[in-house]
Amino acid sequence: MTFDETEYVLCATSSGELRLIDPKSGKVLWTVKDLGPNRHTLTPDSQRVIVNVSGKEKGEYGRLACYELSLTGAKRIWEMPDEFEYGHAWWPDDGAHRKIVQHEGKAHLMFAVRKSKSEPRIVSPVTVDTATGKILAERRNMDHPMIMPSIVEDRLLFFGDLNHHPAWGKWWLLPKDFPANKPLPEAVPFDHLLTSGYEVQLEFPIVAGRVFMRSIEGKIVCYDIQKQ
Repeated sequence: MTFDETEYVLCATSSGELRLIDPKSGKVLWTVKDLGPNRHTLTPDSQRVIVNVSGKEKGEYGRLACYELSLTGAKRIWEMPDEFEYGHAWWPDDGAHRKIVQHEGKAHLMFAVRKSKSEPRIVSPVTVDTATGKILAERRNMDHPMIMPSIVEDRLLFFGDLNHHPAWGKWWLLPKDFPANKPLPEAVPFDHLLTSGYEVQLEFPIVAGRVFMRSIEGKIVCYDIQKQ
């Protein structure tokens, strides 16, 4: 985070705290306590960050909320609706995957919930206004493991699960304002077998519309997203 042209470290913990730290001195400038466990990578914009604020036991889905940030503290300004489909999976395996990206006053979120292991996940991409929390676009009941949203020009790029079997590797390119009543693009399979971390998937760099990834043979492969 940058305030008054000075950079600070913003972090959220699995014990439910949000902190702003001076990286030179190590001094904690402020702390917000009594949040839910946070294991995902934070993706703040210049003023706000979205964190998990509830959930204590594994299987108890959390809820995302937005905090407005300053050098003197953080203020909660909105929360996602307290509905099952907007539950945030914060525990290991699921909770460490990044499911949020903030860009130009909007937050693009990915929710994936299920009532039991025998039932399929309900997957929901959602776009909200970060100033108000108003839902601008959403789609429910997409049974795909979509994570790590990224901005590529005027579209959203989601990656599929690369942890459990490389053949599962796919991506989805969605319009940033995806309507609820129109079909979304089909998943695009990768031409190479790709690999990633287990608990936390690798963040793949995206430069000039191209994404660079690691193949299972240990090589670097490049895909031109703009041609999709």
